Amino acid sequence: MRLATSYSTPSSGGTKQVTVNSDTAVQLDTNTPCKTVTLKADDDNSGNIYIGFSSSVSTASGFRLKAGQGISIDIDNLNKLWAIADADNQKLYVIWVR
Repeated sequence: MRLATSYSTPSSGGTKQVTVNSDTAVQLDTNTPCKTVTLKADDDNSGNIYIGFSSSVSTASGFRLKAGQGISIDIDNLNKLWAIADADNQKLYVIWVR
């Protein structure tokens, strides 16, 4: 039995750096279609960054990224991701493919 598999080569993508603070969650972008996004907290961050799927993400409910940690997420638009930190001026690196 042969299983059908389908792989699509990304046609394009992009990168950006986002500054995340502790007072208000930041949306990663307003409208950027994608297939996969990888997020990485800067190695020199003094605090943690928390990732979620709405503006109500908090340090209690978000997925924590310590300095130097990263995660890849299959998602169709960057505007569905939000971040907040437990210290100000934390850097988050973002790379995505379409």
